[in-house]
Amino acid sequence: MYSIKDLERFSGIKAHTIRIWEKRYNLLQPDRTDTNIRYYNDDQLRRLLNICTLISSGVKISKINQLSELEIYTKIETLMSSDSNDEQLNVFINKIIESGLTFNNELFEKTFESATQRLGLYKCYTDVISPSLVKFGLLWGKSEIIPSQEHFISNFIKKKLFSAIDSLDIPKANTRKFLLFLPENEEHEIGLLFAYYLIKKAGHNVVYLGQNVPTATLESSIIQIEPDVLLLFVVRTWHKDELTPLIDLIVGNSQNAKTILCGKASLTESLKENKLLFIANSIDDLEKIMQVV
Repeated sequence: MYSIKDLERFSGIKAHTIRIWEKRYNLLQPDRTDTNIRYYNDDQLRRLLNICTLISSGVKISKINQLSELEIYTKIETLMSSDSNDEQLNVFINKIIESGLTFNNELFEKTFESATQRLGLYKCYTDVISPSLVKFGLLWGKSEIIPSQEHFISNFIKKKLFSAIDSLDIPKANTRKFLLFLPENEEHEIGLLFAYYLIKKAGHNVVYLGQNVPTATLESSIIQIEPDVLLLFVVRTWHKDELTPLIDLIVGNSQNAKTILCGKASLTESLKENKLLFIANSIDDLEKIMQVV
């Protein structure tokens, strides 16, 4: 069950516009709670995502209103093999979102394979998977989907990321060493794995500790590993009075290694004054920082 705000977040269409489409074109038919609040099912969300894809390819809403479900599906399939990258990206992103929200293994595999063949592995992750995860709230922000959907999406993406990481060449022994981890009570691993992929692809060595690393073990791990760069992600909601001391502790125990903190801007804003810390609020930020650390 989805609220109109959920539809707005996943589709990018304002709630006000969705209401207008419902009234003028009867494009969606929401159910209502006892208090008259709209809610939507999987089929209605899927329909809206397909409508958004067609609109982004230049089809007017008045024209879409005249199409049957089969005709909409046929047009979407045509766009999947389009020569226009922009049109294809919208299809791929919406299909990844649909497959995740509706637990559709086959659709996810088909979309991922098509996107990889069309765009290549790297662009598939940066231009399709990453924007999809941002909408899910699993990369740079707080998750707003139900736990079962979150596990389904996360496990699929993590499987693909580990496969992509394993397919890369083994870095040379004398390259820079990155230590990657999630701090204590952080479990959203996808962003960290994506960073692992980017760093290894750039030819660096990575020591990957994964999620929920106890703070008490960090200092000894850093001393033993001797990294050139520390990289961590924060995704869950942190209070300033708990995040700042943690980062100060990590930076203080870094043994002169550079420290990169990745996360949503609203979480990292209070730490920008720390001159010993590099902050990445996006993939572009991270790639730029990797060139200078």
